[in-house]
Amino acid sequence: MNEHAVPRLNLLPQAYVLDRHRKRKVRAFFLFSLLAAAVLAVPAIRFHWEIAQLRLEKEALSGELAPLRALEAARQKLQAEVERTEKREAFLTQKREEGLNPLSYLATLEALMPQGVTLTSLSLKKSVLSLAGVTLEPQEVTVLLANVQAAFGPGVRLKGWEKREDGRYHFELGGEARFK
Repeated sequence: MNEHAVPRLNLLPQAYVLDRHRKRKVRAFFLFSLLAAAVLAVPAIRFHWEIAQLRLEKEALSGELAPLRALEAARQKLQAEVERTEKREAFLTQKREEGLNPLSYLATLEALMPQGVTLTSLSLKKSVLSLAGVTLEPQEVTVLLANVQAAFGPGVRLKGWEKREDGRYHFELGGEARFK
């Protein structure tokens, strides 16, 4: 048998053929888009599910972190207190090695301090006393100087003072002192 390809005659109007061809393309595009959306929806759903799980874990961990943060704050506070204590001990040890008993001098200084004066630094050396501090009233500096000179001798003098932007007077006393 001899098979010959017989051309097919298309008796449909050209507009109808083009319309069917366009509809076929639109349908194919729609099905492809639907398939692509279905394929992409699976990872998107998985991604959103994982995000939800991570949020739940984060909330659970944040509940556990609150006590740890409180403990860290307490640890830092205790560490600062330990450092201050170590500095005090080192100061006392150094002064004892220099032959001074700083505790009695500190007690004397504390008794000499006017109410509104705050010391910011203190230095005791073999025969030198140096103080720095702040006050709101400049008269308190003169009262402190008179008290210190009465207790430690006239060698302690006012080195300087100034009123700063914070409205407080910053002063420095120092000089040769008689430690008994």
